[in-house]
Amino acid sequence: MREIFNKYFSLIYFSTLFVLIVFKEPAIFFQPRFWAEEGMVFYSFAYNHDLAETLLTPLVGYYTFYNVVVSSFQSTFISVENAPVISTIAGLIVQLIPFILIFYSSSIYFNTTSKKYLLSLSILLITPNEIWINTTNSHFFFGLITFLILIADNSAQTILRYFKYLLLVVGSLTGPMSCFFAPLFIFKYWKDRTKENLYQMLVSVFAGTLQVGITVYCLLYNNQYKRLVDRNFYTSFKAYIADNFALLLPFGENDRFIIGLFIMPISILIFWHIIKNRQSYNYLGLASFLIISILSLLGSLNMAGGSRYGFVPTVILICLLANTIYDNNRRNASKYSVFAGFFLACFILIQLVGFKLNSDKLYQPSFPDWKSEVKKWRDVPTYKMKVHPYDENKGWNVTLLPRKS
Repeated sequence: MREIFNKYFSLIYFSTLFVLIVFKEPAIFFQPRFWAEEGMVFYSFAYNHDLAETLLTPLVGYYTFYNVVVSSFQSTFISVENAPVISTIAGLIVQLIPFILIFYSSSIYFNTTSKKYLLSLSILLITPNEIWINTTNSHFFFGLITFLILIADNSAQTILRYFKYLLLVVGSLTGPMSCFFAPLFIFKYWKDRTKENLYQMLVSVFAGTLQVGITVYCLLYNNQYKRLVDRNFYTSFKAYIADNFALLLPFGENDRFIIGLFIMPISILIFWHIIKNRQSYNYLGLASFLIISILSLLGSLNMAGGSRYGFVPTVILICLLANTIYDNNRRNASKYSVFAGFFLACFILIQLVGFKLNSDKLYQPSFPDWKSEVKKWRDVPTYKMKVHPYDENKGWNVTLLPRKS
């Protein structure tokens, strides 16, 4: 039986993940939709402007390479009616890449079959609805992809190495999240001066520097989202605890804040255990959590955080907790393994229960049907087409200008 499982592991692994992704909300695949800025900002701008202007304009306070490529392709080659099909496929691809890296790479955090399944299932369960299969928030997945590349062992396969270089470039040019890891790639090379670590460091620093330059320019001269301007200390503190220490459990922010206050001391004890016992193999993970959790909050709208800003730090925290469980053969590790095992078992159970229950926020019957909206626009060219998640208070819509024939 074990031989059969090992032989068909890749088929079982990816089939399980794909079935769970479709199961969460099948309607996304049968009736593709634009999600928020995906239609209102990126597609609208690409449709209403020429390619050069689309490629050179940072639309949301930083450069979004992946979104630009997808929206340019949609507006150039795909009909308006079918445009969401492309962004849905593009969103799915980005969401699947972390699982591809986990399967084909190795790391202290995913070097066994059980670790690969545990981490993959955890990522799937905690993915917030607002970043689920859309390109609007693809930079959060690219942040996760960058972290997985950072902690992975050197690749033996040439194609996998170049694939990682490509992902580092695209990720860093798609949002600041991937750029936050650049100092850690420098540290990784300083600790282990291999050729692959050097190339990863150079790619990350070069692409990250471009993104940082664009972001700083936008902050100084076109800070339309008022980043680093509007702030409230208590709101930010509450968001930091709720987003980064409550394992993104499917509860409201107030409940997650209380849960986070309970889990945070245990996490700090585990962090101290890592430092005290000089677990150098955990240093990158620990440093990643501290840096990304803080910078994600600072870069969030109004510094108020949100589930999507806690996505990558939570995955990192799960890696640290899970590795503590597998670390139980090391000196003085058993008590920490019990704590970590208890929290992860409760986490997975609760997330499994809430996995399907919370999918109503992804796709509701009251949300507008895209093709029906396009038909209205065809009849009345000034009509603003509504997109998900539409409500009367914040009406996400797409405005397309008539094109010259």
